[in-house]
Amino acid sequence: LPLTLMVLVLAFGALVAALLPVAVGVLAIFVALAIIGVIALYTPMSVFVLNLTTMIGLGVGIDYSLLIVTRFREELKRGLRRHEAARRTLATAGTAVITSGLTVLVGFAALLIPPMVETRSIGLSGLVVVAVAVLLSTTLLPALLAILGRAIDTPRWLARRLAWYHAPTIWERWARSLSRHPYRALTLGGLGVALLTAPVFLLKIGLPSRHWWPSATEAGRGAETLSAMGASGVMLPIRVLVEVPEGETIVTATRLRGLRNLTDSLAADPRVGRVTSLMTAKKGASLLEYSVLYSDLPAARADMGDFLDAYLGTDQRIALVDVFPADTTSLTTSMDLVRDIRAIGQEPIRGLKGTTIIVGGYTAAATDFQDDLLDVFPLLIAVVLLIAGAACAKKPEVPPAPIRTAAEEACAAAAATATGLDASVVTVSPTASTKTGGTIYTAQVGDQSFTCVVEPDLSVSTFQPL
Repeated sequence: LPLTLMVLVLAFGALVAALLPVAVGVLAIFVALAIIGVIALYTPMSVFVLNLTTMIGLGVGIDYSLLIVTRFREELKRGLRRHEAARRTLATAGTAVITSGLTVLVGFAALLIPPMVETRSIGLSGLVVVAVAVLLSTTLLPALLAILGRAIDTPRWLARRLAWYHAPTIWERWARSLSRHPYRALTLGGLGVALLTAPVFLLKIGLPSRHWWPSATEAGRGAETLSAMGASGVMLPIRVLVEVPEGETIVTATRLRGLRNLTDSLAADPRVGRVTSLMTAKKGASLLEYSVLYSDLPAARADMGDFLDAYLGTDQRIALVDVFPADTTSLTTSMDLVRDIRAIGQEPIRGLKGTTIIVGGYTAAATDFQDDLLDVFPLLIAVVLLIAGAACAKKPEVPPAPIRTAAEEACAAAAATATGLDASVVTVSPTASTKTGGTIYTAQVGDQSFTCVVEPDLSVSTFQPL
């Protein structure tokens, strides 16, 4: 926030004008979080909603407010009074803010399509925070501007100090340079964009390979300690459930043989550090010894303690196999390992015929999330493009007549009377203010130009051709 405020002060040259966008952005965050809290009572919401709401709320809140405040100051410089300037601002920049907000809402609405809590949470929170930012920028902010009026430019001394930055010559030189050499500007700009987007071709979608926990946190320090011990794989084991059909148990000699075959097959993978299952409880034990051990479960439970409860279901139909990736196996590689384990489960394993093998755990869940999201991604793009295309294909409407203030109407009426034409064809633009509080306008009717001075009581004190 301090850095954002510094940039806005530099851009506006006024502290009050810089504070308004920040205030709207912060208020958008608090209001959106309150609404999301109510929504969370009725539907699950991901914890990432907090980060997204803060980031998007501050960004769009400041962005939309920036448009409104900038246009309001321009209208004041044209000689409009504060209420008229706020009205004109809402009719011009306000329309742009609403259009921009609707475009962003379409993108977030598309995230409601995937049947996943994470994407739907992002979609809902995005819809709420953008809608709140648009409403605040087009309701509360114009009201504040109408109250502040020219006080928005305080303190005046700050504007004088930053006059060098706002000098039009700087930007005029830049604009002229671009207009004189458009192809050079296009080439340089295109190269810059190409350099910035080039890394996308090296992008590999998946979990981070290393250093995914911040080292400053206790969890990060614990992860680094486990890595130094060569035991980082214990943090995120791949959990394999083996379930036999109804009426059977997993502790029969045939099923135990199949469980050993599965355990040995998984342990043979170089990406696997170790495998823990019912068939690894006693190091070096034979199949016959395991069959005898599990034939008397109460005795085995007394001998093995919690291990048996952790790896054998209460009805003896389900057994758990924990696969701990090797220390050299990254999270990205672990996702490939999950897919390979699932492929093994689909193959006929001697002794496990008719069983159901399910692969779970954090890495497996992340793999499923990624695959489901990538499957629906083309549909998301199609929906957004379809809606955007439909909006662009809409027939253009005849633009409404420009909104005029009461003073501008008075000047237009005087020009219409002088020329004998309708007031709707008169173009009126303010040029300056008088010492008595009136406004000097230039009225254009075809090739004829007039100057008129409209007093605060809306009377035209001066009207003469240029």
